[in-house]
Amino acid sequence: MTIKDLKSKIKDLPDNMEVLINQTDDQFNYSGLNSVTEVDIRFSDGDTYAYDKSIILSDEF
Repeated sequence: MTIKDLKSKIKDLPDNMEVLINQTDDQFNYSGLNSVTEVDIRFSDGDTYAYDKSIILSDEF
């Protein structure tokens, strides 16, 4: 994915949205970015759970 592609995918998202990187088991140190997905992520703080919209960057399609 190019910078232009990434900018296009995130242009309408709010500035305070969390950005997460998907864990990979690849043997390589670097991998190309292939997808940007908007998801609801559940965060826990003891017994309190919060759902926040986040984006996941991944090397998977």
